[in-house]
Formats: sequence, C-alpha cells, structure tokens
Amino acid sequence: MICGRNLGANSARLVPDNLVSLKLRLRVRAVGSELPKLIARVQIPAAALKSDRMGRLTKVTLLFLLLVLPLYAEKATMPVPAVVMLGGGELVKLEVEIREGDGQVYVSTEPLVGIQTEDSARTAFIVACGLARVHTNRVDALISLRDSSGARSVDGPSGGAAMTLLMLSLLENKTIRKDITVTGTILEDGSVGEVGEVGKKTKAAVAGGMKAILIPKNYDVFDKMVFSVLGGRWNISIIEVGDIEGAAKLAFSAENATLQSNVMEVEPTVRAALNATELNCTGCHIAEFKALARSISESNRGLLEDIKKENRSEFSYFIKAMEVDLNESDNAENWNYVYSGANQGFLTSINLKFLKNSNVTYDSLRSRMANVESCIKSAKRPNISEENFEWVVGGSERLAWSRKKLREIAELNYSQDDEETTLFLFKELLHAETWCEVSHEMFFVAEGIGGTPVNESLLKGFASSKIAEADSKLKSFASTDFGDAEWRFEAAKEEFNNSSFAAAIFDSEYLVSTIKALNETVDSEEFLNSEFNTPRSWDGMWAALYGNHAEYIYLRSKGVGGVASSVMLRIYANSLDNDTVRMRELFQSPAEAAGTPQENAGSVAQPIQYQNELALLLVICLIIAIFLNLIQVFRTAE
Repeated sequence: MICGRNLGANSARLVPDNLVSLKLRLRVRAVGSELPKLIARVQIPAAALKSDRMGRLTKVTLLFLLLVLPLYAEKATMPVPAVVMLGGGELVKLEVEIREGDGQVYVSTEPLVGIQTEDSARTAFIVACGLARVHTNRVDALISLRDSSGARSVDGPSGGAAMTLLMLSLLENKTIRKDITVTGTILEDGSVGEVGEVGKKTKAAVAGGMKAILIPKNYDVFDKMVFSVLGGRWNISIIEVGDIEGAAKLAFSAENATLQSNVMEVEPTVRAALNATELNCTGCHIAEFKALARSISESNRGLLEDIKKENRSEFSYFIKAMEVDLNESDNAENWNYVYSGANQGFLTSINLKFLKNSNVTYDSLRSRMANVESCIKSAKRPNISEENFEWVVGGSERLAWSRKKLREIAELNYSQDDEETTLFLFKELLHAETWCEVSHEMFFVAEGIGGTPVNESLLKGFASSKIAEADSKLKSFASTDFGDAEWRFEAAKEEFNNSSFAAAIFDSEYLVSTIKALNETVDSEEFLNSEFNTPRSWDGMWAALYGNHAEYIYLRSKGVGGVASSVMLRIYANSLDNDTVRMRELFQSPAEAAGTPQENAGSVAQPIQYQNELALLLVICLIIAIFLNLIQVFRTAE
C-alpha cells in the first residue's frame, strides 16, 4: 500500500502516447527478474524443446507471462539542493517512481510536504507526460524526499524542475547524469522559474560532488556577477536554462560531455535614441549638477579601463554590458535627462567597483566598512542658505542613507563562511560607500554656492507635520510593504532627530507621494501625457530633476512597469516643488515659521520637559520628611 498523499487524477489527454513501449519496458524488467525462478521450477524435456511446435508453445507461454506478471515500477533519483531549517544548503535525495495507473500523483508525507511542493509535483507530472507523449491518465507518479537534516516538513516550489526531469527520464527511458543537479520551479508551459538562495544551493551541490548546477534564467546583472564569482571560487559550472527541454538536453547528455557555465553571458540592452528635452528651472544650479554627473561618468570610465587591464575573461560579458550602461548614462545627460544619466552612472559605478573587488572576503568587507564609517565621520556639512539649501539637502539625505545602510550591515549576524551573503552585503556596502562619496561632493558644491546663512530650525514645524502625514498614511496601509519609500521614511525620522529638517521633509514626501500614486484614480497614461506635453517651469532643483527623470523612465520602460514608476516620480516632483516654495517662504518669514504647528511625529517627538514640576515635588517631599522627623522627636521627648 502506498504511504502518501493522493493529489488526484487528471484525465486530460495531452498528445498521442507511447505507453505501449513504456509498458513493455516495465514488464520486460519484471520478467527479467522472475523468469529464472520459473524456469527452475518447470522442467521441460530437451527433446521437446527441439520440436518446432513446442518451441512456438514456449514462446507463447513466455509472452503470456510477460503480459500477466505484476507490473514493476521504474524509479529514478537525483540529489537536489535545498535550504534547510538552520539556513544552510543541503542536497536532498529526490526519488520519483512511475508505474501503470490512472493519472494519480502521490507525494510522500514523511517529512510532511507543503501545498507548494504538491502543486509542483502535479505540474511536473503534466509537463513530463506532455513532452514524453504519454497520456496522463495511463500512469501514476510517486514522489518521495529523503532529507537527512531532520526537517519535519518540506515546502516550496524550487524542486519542480528536478521532479520534471526525473519523470521525463523514466517516461523516455533516459539516464540523468550523476554529476548534475537543478534548482528551479516548473511552470505549466515548461518554463523553469526563479528561486532564491541560489548561492547556498550551489555550495550544497559542490559539497555533494556535483560538477554543474542548472538554475533559471532572467536574474539581474548583479546576481549573475555573484553567481559567476561563486562558480569560479567553487569550481562548479552554473548553467542558466529557460525551459525544461533545455535542462533535459544537459541532464541527459553523456557523462564525459563538458558542462560549460553560461551564467556570465549577459546580453547588453542597446536602446533607441531619444530627443533632447528642456529642463526649465531658473536659479536652480542645474549646471553644477551636470558637472557632478560628468565627474561620476569620468570616474566610471577610468575604473572600467582598470578592470580591462586585468584581462579576466570570465568578466568579458559583464564588461560589455557596463560599456553599454556607461554610454546610456552619457546619452541621457546629452539629451538633458540629467538626473537619469547621473543615476545610471551611480548604479554602474557600484557594479564596476564590485567587479574590481570581487575577491572580497568577510575580513576585507569589515575593513571596508571601517573606511565607510570614516567617510561618514569626516563629512563636513556646510552652513545652509536660501541659495544652497537644496544641495545641502541632497548631501544630508545621502549621508543619512549611508549611515543607516552601514548600521544595518553591521547589525546583521551571519557565518564568516557564508560567501554568498558576503558578496551581497558587499553590494549593499558599496551603496553606502558611494552615497557617502556623493554627499561629500554635494557639500563641496553647496560650500561653493554659499549665500547668507539661514536658521534651518525654522523648518522644524513643517518637517514635523510632514513626518506626521507620512506616518498617518503608512498606518492606514499597515499590511503593505512600501520597500524603498518606507526605508527612506525611517531615514527621515533619523534626519529630523539630527536637526536635518529639510532632508526629513524630502524623504517623508517620498513616502507620501508613493502612497498617493497607489490611490491615484486618474488614468495613468492620460495623467502622464498631460504632464509631459505641458511646458513646465520648476521652482526647485530636485523637483525639476525628478520630474525630468519621470519622463525618461516613461519613454524608456513604457509597458514594462515604467508607467507606474513614472506616475509616482511625477507626483513626487510636483509635491517637492510645492515643498521647496514653502521652505523658502519659511526662511524668509521667521515669524510665520515660529507659528507653524508641530504635529506629533511619532518616534521623532521630543520628550516633554518636567523640570519645574519635578523641583516642586522634591520640595514638598522634603517638607513632609522634616515634619515627620519633628513629630518623632517630640514623641521621644515625652
């Protein structure tokens, strides 16, 4: 009796099958094991066997036995990488059995298997039968997992591709290489879908003696760089596959066939040219921002040349992709999408720094963290003025982001042997490092602009009310994760407590605008067309830059998520423009700023002062104590 969970039958007839050959193969295997026993029991005279008639009878008898003997099932196994309870990777033995049946899929219940694994098993069965041209209502599949880690339950869809390969190997009578494993979900169209923790699973494959691991396609460039570095360190081929047929060609290949890693193969995205746009913002110091963007681009070009000189062939695809990204950055600046070019340059610089220092270890990561901390401590925030305050705001934001990111990395506990985590944390550290470097540049520009100093505390009430607004909107969407916007709001509260009130306003507004964009009832295309086709003169530098960037994203990414991002950024730019005007008004009218109500800003609210009340209470207590002592003295005298 099968000990497992029946996932139900599927009577859909996919394509004409080759079930007869499968039946014969299974029955021949059964007869192969039983026939010697039968011959030993039945003694046939040698002379009888020589007669033609007896020979034909023997053949018929054997054919009869072939068809009536109990059907023996075929089994196939594969070591499959999984992430176990303690967070490490391990190879789990996945076993699949195919036998004649009516389309049932059974999954072992020890360890307990979750719904996602069950769904993957059913999908794998349908896909494998379709590729093997076997009717799904003619065979059953039995699936079991052998986990040596002691896990009481197993769940997740990442074993779907492995299940499909094992079923396909049985249905088509093919053998899976013993030096290969696979991780990936299986979709109904046969595609292999993305999974997490690829690094940990790859390390488990290495520990299990595998020469190659098949992973899904479509990871971003940075993920590919990490996988490429890990594959080189661990001497294992990491091969991307888009569908199960591609995976099968590799898995069913000859044992001596070379398995070549392809994870480093990145196709650069070459995009069509855009028309130059106008950026109207009088007195906004856009020229200084263009100069900053140009310095980032030049620095990146120099870093790219240094990497080329190292002649690391495994990075050749990445280098080509970086060159395309640098050209895109330069083009955006030339077309007057200034922030877009600078932002592309910022992201490219992080990827280039990673390639340059891809040999990073746990110890070198800690050393670099100390350097970033020194960068943060050495930042000199200039006096803020009405003329330079937007540059001071930009520098203050990025310095706060750098400080927050560095603290988060330092607070994370992980094993020194966890090379994948070290590499991904290095990327996060490079964000903190580059933010800090840019903050120094922005403070330098602000110092050069100068102007008559103003009192930033005039913005305290406005900042407090903006934080309260963001906090209120966030609480109304308590179950929603706003990702980067929510992270920046946390930074805003830190900025407020450090008296960087203008930066707190900007980062709080980012969350407010993100939530507004979600509730936008106007048609997105109609809203954006109206915004981009109407000439606009901006009052604030950052409002102009973000508004301009929204148009760039719309033109570059239309139809693939660009519309939603453009709507949010344009709403943010419009709100930021109003905020900038308001901040200037408060700088110019100290009396009005003093009368601005300070809302309760949650964690940023200042402690209430009770010094006078506490002093009065202490005096009263002292008087009572003296009175009680006097009473005690008189009683003693009596």
